[in-house]
Amino acid sequence: MTCANSEILLHALLDGELDAGHARDVETHLEGCLRCATQLRAYREMQQAMSAAATQLRYTAPMSLRRRIEMALPSAPPRATNRRSMLKGFAMSTGALNCDRGHRGNKGRVARSIRQKPLPASAHGE
Repeated sequence: MTCANSEILLHALLDGELDAGHARDVETHLEGCLRCATQLRAYREMQQAMSAAATQLRYTAPMSLRRRIEMALPSAPPRATNRRSMLKGFAMSTGALNCDRGHRGNKGRVARSIRQKPLPASAHGE
């Protein structure tokens, strides 16, 4: 493994994202390469410093900022419930109930009712 390949994989190794084969290759390279080993050590120190300072780096924005942003956003238009959408929802829930009923002991009931109803002529492409 070259230093260029190792540099690409150092962060993945540090984050535990490498599979065993690639991790072994990088670790073998690190044993013989002082430059890459030093780089990994620096990355580890940076990761530990960031973890330790995580609580100090967080900032909670004031509620007044949230209100200003919400006021600047366009309001969503009110959704009117129309008859078609209500019927569609009713049909979907009825179909789901029938399918559920079919699994509880009325096996094949839904399938039989579908097979017994002939398709309209327009559905056959005529």
